[in-house]
Amino acid sequence: MSNRNLSNPQTYNAENEQQALWLPPAMLHLEIPPVECYKMGIFCYKWAINSSNSTFQSLWKRYEELFLSNAALSNMLEAQLRLGIINYYQGNYHKAEFFLRQAANQGHTKAQNKLGTLLLKQGRQQEANLLFYQAAIKGNFSAYFILAKLWFQQGHLEKAKSYFRQVAEHVKGKVLYNLAQLLEGNLHRSSLELFYRQIVSYAPFAQQQVLSTLLVSKNDLRQIDPFYRQVLNYGSTNIQYILAELLNKKGRPTLAKILLEEIEAQKGL
Repeated sequence: MSNRNLSNPQTYNAENEQQALWLPPAMLHLEIPPVECYKMGIFCYKWAINSSNSTFQSLWKRYEELFLSNAALSNMLEAQLRLGIINYYQGNYHKAEFFLRQAANQGHTKAQNKLGTLLLKQGRQQEANLLFYQAAIKGNFSAYFILAKLWFQQGHLEKAKSYFRQVAEHVKGKVLYNLAQLLEGNLHRSSLELFYRQIVSYAPFAQQQVLSTLLVSKNDLRQIDPFYRQVLNYGSTNIQYILAELLNKKGRPTLAKILLEEIEAQKGL
């Protein structure tokens, strides 16, 4: 049963569930890559939330944790994050901290933010603040918002104002970004490029759209260079594939190969 089929609500019925339940134990006995372990964990999660049988729900949740644990052992950050969140909401704070810290120590901002929330709940504010700072520096605006509230509660109004302002700028950027996407079919390519360039300061993720516009309209590597590294940092694989194709066309196969290898590496994050 494919993941595509799982997007159809009618898939989740008793007959299909009986068949699907054969898959996890069979897969557990195979040596499968971390990414596939993670996908199987999501497969089990989807069945757990859609199953009408409480016994099967427990079984699906157990399988989910087993597959995610296998992926986490191979240092897959998303699996570590998900296990941390599962244990957090189950009240298993020691295990939650263990998994979240694994991902947080490697710079995963969502894990840093969630771990900070856990530590704050335990009264470990100094440790939590450091994690929120680390996440905020990398652009996690949930962390910015938490820090703003903490500064406000502690009476540091100027610091709170500064952080709230940055959150507001981020929201403004999202609004402008969504507006640009709505206008895509109605603006000339050069006008659209200019609009995206103007909102990059508010919405750094718009760099992806700037690059995409340049690729489509100008096919010029020199125009792309200022945005290349930033786009890699935001992990837009579709644009990375387009860029790799362009590098091949421009006679730079070595760079294209390096880029494709980076894409494959990011799939494990």
